[in-house]
Amino acid sequence: SGINAEVWRLLCEYLPSSASRRPKEHARKVNEFSDFVTRYFDAMSLNVIQEKAIIHQIGLDLPRHRLALYHIPLFVKPLERVLYIWSLRHPAVGYVQGMDDIIASFYLAFLADQLERCGLGAEAWTLVGTTDEKALGAVLWSNGGPLTEAMLRQVEADTYWCGGKVLAWAQDNFVHGLRGVHGMVLKLQELLDKADCDLSVHLHEQGVELQFTFQWMHCLLTRELPYHLSMRLWDTYLCIGPSFYEFHIYVCCALMTGLSAALKAMDTEGILAAVKKPVPSNATSGWMEEVIATEI
Repeated sequence: SGINAEVWRLLCEYLPSSASRRPKEHARKVNEFSDFVTRYFDAMSLNVIQEKAIIHQIGLDLPRHRLALYHIPLFVKPLERVLYIWSLRHPAVGYVQGMDDIIASFYLAFLADQLERCGLGAEAWTLVGTTDEKALGAVLWSNGGPLTEAMLRQVEADTYWCGGKVLAWAQDNFVHGLRGVHGMVLKLQELLDKADCDLSVHLHEQGVELQFTFQWMHCLLTRELPYHLSMRLWDTYLCIGPSFYEFHIYVCCALMTGLSAALKAMDTEGILAAVKKPVPSNATSGWMEEVIATEI
């Protein structure tokens, strides 16, 4: 619900805890991001090799996502701007594939919040997670569309400040060599050895290394989890704060132990196919909460 979006803004320290100060501070941050758009994006020079390479890679990455939203220019352009501006303002990190998954999670949440305010209610949260472009378009363009330009500017600014905060927390996962991600995979192996030694041995006997969890770590399961489950996981991660990446390793281990019985009966090919879809097709938020609460 819209409560999630407001709480996310607070947990990311984007808005102050004082309710009376929030409207003025929110407007100031939205305006500040608008200045960034003018200074960095509108003034972009495609003659500069670095800038051209960044915008080119972002343009390749966003359409690869399956949700309908990524194929509608009205929403793709703001995501491009957010990613491009963040990368220019953080030159030590720049832009790396996988950042788009994290930023998009925030964009989806804040967009759903605005659609909910437009009267769509809980349907808004289902709508932004649809893969049906026609269904999404039917709502967006009916009666001139429910979203105003000011609403879309706010969604974009909220995404930049909150999503960018999380990228800053996780810079080691995006710097050259992706040392943070490799470290997380190694920690997962250590954890799995202790939590489920039999599974760990079986994987080794089948020649399966935990490098297949690289994407789980790099994109924080956003590609493996349905939208509604990913949002539930983000609720927990933002409550934890900057150290949530440590907890994420435990979540990945819980997924592995949940699949343990099935994986132990599989050969190499079966294992590699199964871990690409580690979530039951009928999984609910309750299932996600059980994974989060799993004792390792």
